[in-house]
Amino acid sequence: MGEKELIKNFCRLKSIKPKDEWVNLAYRNIVSGESNPKKVLFDNSLERIRIVFQRIVFRPAAVVTSIVVLTVSSITVTWASSQSLPGDSLYPVKLAIEEIQGNLIVPPSKRVEFQADLVQKRISEIKKVINLNLPQGEKQGVKEGIVQLQKQLAIVDKQLPQSSVASSVAQKINEAKKELVKVKEEASQKMNQPEVIEKINQTVKSADEVATKALAVSVSVTQQINSQKV
Repeated sequence: MGEKELIKNFCRLKSIKPKDEWVNLAYRNIVSGESNPKKVLFDNSLERIRIVFQRIVFRPAAVVTSIVVLTVSSITVTWASSQSLPGDSLYPVKLAIEEIQGNLIVPPSKRVEFQADLVQKRISEIKKVINLNLPQGEKQGVKEGIVQLQKQLAIVDKQLPQSSVASSVAQKINEAKKELVKVKEEASQKMNQPEVIEKINQTVKSADEVATKALAVSVSVTQQINSQKV
């Protein structure tokens, strides 16, 4: 395009008049400041500051809230599971927590004493289930309690050879055995289930064997200590 043609086109632009609607709209934009680049930039800056502020303030608050909720929930579940009995939905949680507690005991030679305490705890649970105000058919937790008691006695029996507190264990298992005999009498009176009574009898026998073994280990440890002194 030559110079003469450019001049001719510019002259044509002078004759073009904008529509009244466009003129009024442009005028309103200029007066209100909406088309002001500085104002737009300022508004954008404010929006960015607001977003950053929300991220800094509100997001940690949400995180803290979540942590609090999770902590409270964990405490609630832990407490509820500690109150659970054989047959309850949270009873496996209770057993899992006890297992973790037992593995954390130092030195390992004293863990068996904790396991002996759990033997007494299992017997107490069985007694509570027997005395629940429930129909006999709904006291299935007694059978589960006996199974867990037998497992607990097996754990004590396995850990005895490494124990330095066998004498204390023997005493606790003997006390547990006596309590279990009383539980058997209650079960005979309140539950018409011969198979349950038979399982309790078998468990009493197992407890007696574990107590005898614990006493033997205690005597052996004492003899070793005395021989080292000589």
